[in-house]
Amino acid sequence: GGDHSITYSTFMAFSEEFAAPAMISFDAHANALPITSEVSNQGINRAIIEDGMLRPEKAALIGVRKILPEEESFLRGNRVLTVGAADIRKKTKDAKSLLSEFLTTQKSVYVSFDIDVLDPSLAPGTRMQEKNGLGNEETLELLQEIIDSGKLRAFDLVEVNPALDQQGKTVFAARKIIQRLFAEW
Repeated sequence: GGDHSITYSTFMAFSEEFAAPAMISFDAHANALPITSEVSNQGINRAIIEDGMLRPEKAALIGVRKILPEEESFLRGNRVLTVGAADIRKKTKDAKSLLSEFLTTQKSVYVSFDIDVLDPSLAPGTRMQEKNGLGNEETLELLQEIIDSGKLRAFDLVEVNPALDQQGKTVFAARKIIQRLFAEW
């Protein structure tokens, strides 16, 4: 995909097909700013919830490193599961257990994967880089948890910008993620 705002229309179609859908968003950013006019990258998660396509308790944000105060208020107030990249790396929250627990209550899961969830050293070809992102091993481990649940029904992979890529690292990382999903799915 392109800009993360494409998730709005693809998730809308998903929510029309599957009753009480869940969404797991791998992203460096919370993307929960208020929508002022049209849906944008910075408010995609909030728009999907506020427009009634996704109940807040069926949303999970994984690998987040940048949450603005008004996003934090929205996420906490709606009890959206949020697991930061630092927590995953330090194991202060057992991300795999939290994800597993979240998945047990779901039937149909949509994964939205923003490549900026990865550390910029692994995926420099994206316009919204944030330091200290997820590594390959922990990312593939979390994706495997989702695959093993048998509940994954759709996914998107967004924000890969080959024009900003260094030596094809970002495209390689995206390909590895897609290969893992298709190999197991």
